[in-house]
Amino acid sequence: MNVLVAAKPQRDPVRESIAGDQTIAIIRYILPKWSAAHEWLSQALDAARQVHGRRATKVGKLTVLVQWSQPADLDSTFATVVVTKKTSLNEWNWRNN
Repeated sequence: MNVLVAAKPQRDPVRESIAGDQTIAIIRYILPKWSAAHEWLSQALDAARQVHGRRATKVGKLTVLVQWSQPADLDSTFATVVVTKKTSLNEWNWRNN
């Protein structure tokens, strides 16, 4: 797994909003033909934050996963965003983290 972008969790709503916008911009750059990227990612990031949700969708041959994360060694929570060609998302399964 290669991490392209990592951001420290932010409790500040303004910084959180900026981080979400940057995440959407990066995914739109990586997947420029995905016309529903902004709407889908906005909803998935909101679900991760509000209800600790997990969303995945296929975009061509790629899978995009957004999920809530709270590592044991951090006080804060954040969203993990994965873009992969792998057919299984087990590597990012909550039970495995």
